[in-house]
Amino acid sequence: THFARHTSIAEAANVVTLRLYSVYGPWEEPTRLMPTLVAYARRGRLPPLADARVARDFVFVDDVVDAYLRVAASPVQGYGQVLNVASGVQSTLADVVACVRDLFGVDAEPRWGSMPDRAWDSDTWVGDPAAIAQAFGWRAATSLNTERLSSPRTIRTGARTDANCSGDGRYGGISRSPSNSAWFAR
Repeated sequence: THFARHTSIAEAANVVTLRLYSVYGPWEEPTRLMPTLVAYARRGRLPPLADARVARDFVFVDDVVDAYLRVAASPVQGYGQVLNVASGVQSTLADVVACVRDLFGVDAEPRWGSMPDRAWDSDTWVGDPAAIAQAFGWRAATSLNTERLSSPRTIRTGARTDANCSGDGRYGGISRSPSNSAWFAR
């Protein structure tokens, strides 16, 4: 990031660095949080979990691709800019687990702290996407768990189509439409 910024300014090269927050979605490494939660939830279980207060700013991979395409295709000069590709919404591990439990009908109770925290875990992790919105008109279009998939995929996952991880405050920043169950089948 620093090298790209320095080179961009020193060489008058139009280099923009996109700082990605917690990207999730299809083709995600299976050992990461979302695929692991879903794999366990499909069996009615929950995996070992870190502290419930661990927070992330989740951004869907399609939105990340859109950000890259917008920046690459734009005539806007961004010499040395570093831009956050983030939803701007913080969700805790407790929020995500509660939503997945509701979505998949998992009765198992979370065992918080059954997995050790990692050095980078934090109870505050949220990006400010205002600069990329202003410079390139980009905003994350997908709230956590609102990916637009057809109902046959939803049913195939075993996810409940009547679950509602809506923005009612129960799940922090997570929102979800009951008919759009997620990327879980991919």
